[in-house]
Amino acid sequence: MEQDKIQLLKTKIQEGIDNGIATNFDSQKHLELLKAKMKK
Repeated sequence: MEQDKIQLLKTKIQEGIDNGIATNFDSQKHLELLKAKMKK
């Protein structure tokens, strides 16, 4: 069971790496959105 979770995590991490670098990503806008969600 624990091994399945570890394998799933490794798979998802690799998918993220393979997906490449985000384009048209506004980090400042994203940070503001995260901060707004934290205030709720």
